[in-house]
Amino acid sequence: MAGALDGFKVIDFGQYIAGPLVGMLMADQGADVIKVDPPGGPRWKTPANATWNRGKRSIVLDLKEAGDLSTAKGLIQGADVVVENFRPGVMDKLGLGAEAMTLANPRLVYLSLPGFASDDPRAATPAWEGILGAATATYRPRPSESGTQDPVYTAIPISSNYGAFQGVVATIMALISRERDGVGQRIEEPLFDATFASIGRAGMRVHSEKDTGVDLRRIWGGHFQCKDGRWVRFGGSGNQNLHQFVEAAGITSWHAEGLTDVDRLGR
Repeated sequence: MAGALDGFKVIDFGQYIAGPLVGMLMADQGADVIKVDPPGGPRWKTPANATWNRGKRSIVLDLKEAGDLSTAKGLIQGADVVVENFRPGVMDKLGLGAEAMTLANPRLVYLSLPGFASDDPRAATPAWEGILGAATATYRPRPSESGTQDPVYTAIPISSNYGAFQGVVATIMALISRERDGVGQRIEEPLFDATFASIGRAGMRVHSEKDTGVDLRRIWGGHFQCKDGRWVRFGGSGNQNLHQFVEAAGITSWHAEGLTDVDRLGR
């Protein structure tokens, strides 16, 4: 059975996570993805490359050499999609930027995944996950057992993942539009912007106990250590979960004490 993107050719200049992840998702749907790596292979030497680069063909090109640069331009001229996640301006300096390549190939869909947008004052900043996490407040303080609120680090590459997912959606929409009007598009999906889109209203809900006078762990839940040294995660999502929690925790006495009567308590 042919995939949804069978017959489309993608040139993947991506490095690290966001760019290669876009190429992987498109290859999973049948696209012919050609991964372009520098001499020596991917810049980030990680076993995860085996996943992110699955289903792709590969070629090693030194884009600072005239012959290899000409090869890259030839690949792009015959492609449907280009994916890159360098800082703004890097591909332009090589002569492989969106403006030049869409002139050479008007049907081209050119996806850029910079850390910060090309018109952002921080555009030249190397936007690693840690930088984006700090810039978007995904490391925002959360309640802790001691009552202090320390920023929470996550090892999940949130910005790269969301940037890739939104980039894939935008690319496919551009391909659909191209089938209607015959013209490609230039797409810029900054990881910073994608992260904010993923946070939604949570980014507006940074409170402290000083602000509210309430132990916020009772609202949001949290991780709690039990007497046997193991940990349990409580994450109640509303009153509808209260009775299940009481039963699972073995504190059914709360029923008799009226602590689960949310109508009476006005919660």
